[in-house]
Amino acid sequence: MKWISLCVGAALSLLPLEASAWTERDVSLDGLHGTITLPEGEQRTTAVLILPGSGPVDRDGNIPGMPNNSLKLLATGLADQGIASLRIDKRGIGKSRSAAFREDDLRFGTYVEDAVRWIDFLRAQDRVSRVAVLGHSEGVLVATLAAQRADVTTLVLVAGAGVHLRNYSNGSWKGRGCRTGFAQPRGQSRPAFSAASGSRPFRRSLRHCIGQACSPI
Repeated sequence: MKWISLCVGAALSLLPLEASAWTERDVSLDGLHGTITLPEGEQRTTAVLILPGSGPVDRDGNIPGMPNNSLKLLATGLADQGIASLRIDKRGIGKSRSAAFREDDLRFGTYVEDAVRWIDFLRAQDRVSRVAVLGHSEGVLVATLAAQRADVTTLVLVAGAGVHLRNYSNGSWKGRGCRTGFAQPRGQSRPAFSAASGSRPFRRSLRHCIGQACSPI
């Protein structure tokens, strides 16, 4: 029993004497939803807009069947350092599901426009002095494009692609029996695929890939 008491006492001694305090609240913006995390106090602070990666990733960094709370942990870690944050459910995901567009109407630029609006939302908050944007994976591209259209002081890019989309997709799908749809037609000076336009050749190739149980990742 004495040994157990000593172990418990040693463990408790490693804990911080006072836990960092912060508050969270749900926010909405024209059908889009997120959670803003604020450190304790009334002082103004930097706020970080956290943009998730591709797929059905919710504001906390979870996907169906694979919970990890990575983005939630990031938000609380920032709050412990006195930094506010806003993590969001992308259009069509989580509580933002009702704001989804039809597949044929959805464009990559839609996510960029949503990010710009969230940046403006953050800048209008009383306790926010400046806005930073953090993008993970696909969120890196969204963050990069949004930062060119909005007033941000810092851009943080985590695990983004380091090559052109055309080269990345062709390389990652090669050998999986998937047609990428990136072949350049004769006499055309620009690639057949446009991320903003969501071209039909790309969608057909993606369906072909899914039909053969292929994955671009």
